[in-house]
Amino acid sequence: MGDLREKTYIKGFLPYGLAAFLVGIIGGFTAVLGPAFVNDIGIDYNNTTWTALSMAISTAAFAPILGKLGDGVGRRTTLIAGLAVFTLGNVLTAMASSLVFMMIARFIVGAGTAAIAPVIMAYIVTEFPKEKMARGFSLYMLISSGAVIFGPTIGSLIIDAFDWRIMMWVCVTICVIIFVICFFITEKSIATGKPPENFDFAGSVMILLFFSMVLCIPSFGQNLGWTSVPFFGVLLGGVLFLIGLINAEKKAINPILSGRFMGRKPFV
Repeated sequence: MGDLREKTYIKGFLPYGLAAFLVGIIGGFTAVLGPAFVNDIGIDYNNTTWTALSMAISTAAFAPILGKLGDGVGRRTTLIAGLAVFTLGNVLTAMASSLVFMMIARFIVGAGTAAIAPVIMAYIVTEFPKEKMARGFSLYMLISSGAVIFGPTIGSLIIDAFDWRIMMWVCVTICVIIFVICFFITEKSIATGKPPENFDFAGSVMILLFFSMVLCIPSFGQNLGWTSVPFFGVLLGGVLFLIGLINAEKKAINPILSGRFMGRKPFV
């Protein structure tokens, strides 16, 4: 009976493991994207910061929000939607012809990543036996980290042999293959079919604005100057939106970032 249960949750983890591999391998590939892109369109090297920043902002800001919404629509729907958005973002990346276009494309990739990562962890927490949970997280990290290691080398070889767009279309091909596999093998999960009761919309907005400002601080300082008006603008914005976020979460019935939860010893 125990062996059967183990086979069941390991088999169920397969699409989530593939998704973790996808995010890791594409992340590795695109680690060498920025320099090749800015060189191709003829802009300063320091603009590589903006392409990375746009993805970091959306990943950090959307992860807690989409993780919360995923409880309502179910793990399978969230995973498949996340993979679809992730694939779309990489298609747009391959087509990018300007810095703004590239930033939008990478922002979309980040949103897809933000949908994928929480459901992988949710599967481990809910489906793995309690005594195997640490092993599940170790497996997740092994898959994603291992994929990241090989990505930059392979990506660089493709860019050297062809160009960065060919590398991105290789990424798109990998995305499509894994999307199709996951679409057919991911088991349905329990879902309420609606967002959690008393969904924290105000907190969601504050989270998006706060993370956007905070992640811009080092980039604005490095690229525009540590005494520049834009730098102090995002610094002030980060402080104000943090205050707004704290107030929103205090008032929320079902906060996205619960201070009580984050203050628990196991979480810390």
